[in-house]
Amino acid sequence: MEKMGNQNGGSGHFNSFTLGMIVGAILGILYAPKKGDETRETLKKLLDDLSERSQEAGHQIQQKALEVKREVEPMITQVQEKVTPIMEEIKPVVEPVIEELRDEAEEEIEKTVEPAIKKAQEDLDRTIEQARAEIRENIKKNRPKYFKGV
Repeated sequence: MEKMGNQNGGSGHFNSFTLGMIVGAILGILYAPKKGDETRETLKKLLDDLSERSQEAGHQIQQKALEVKREVEPMITQVQEKVTPIMEEIKPVVEPVIEELRDEAEEEIEKTVEPAIKKAQEDLDRTIEQARAEIRENIKKNRPKYFKGV
C-alpha cells in the first residue's frame, strides 16, 4: 500500500517539476534581453525539443503497455481455463434457483402492483365523479338576473 502511494506521489512530483521547468524556461526566454527574432527562434527550438521528448515518452509508454499486455494475457487465459469448468459445474445448480427467484419476484410484483393499480383506478374514478358532481351543482345554482333568458 505504502509503495503504491509513493509511486503516485513521485509521479505527481515529477510532473509538477517538469511543468515548472517548462514554464521557467519559457519565461526565461521571454524575459531575456534578446531581439524578437532570436526569442522566437529560441522558443521554437524549445517547443520542438519538448515535442520530440513527448513523442519519445509516448513511444516508451506504448512499449511498456505492450510488455504488460504480453505478461498478463497468459495469466488471464489460465484464470479463464480454471474458472470455466467451475462455472459449467455450478450452472445447472444456479440456473433453477435463479429461475425460481425470478418467478417468485414476478408473483410478488403481481400481488403488489395489481392491487395498487386497482386502488389508483378507483381513486381516480371517485375523484372524477366528485368533480362532475361539483360541476353539476355549480350549474344548478341560481344564475344572476342578467342570465335568466339564456
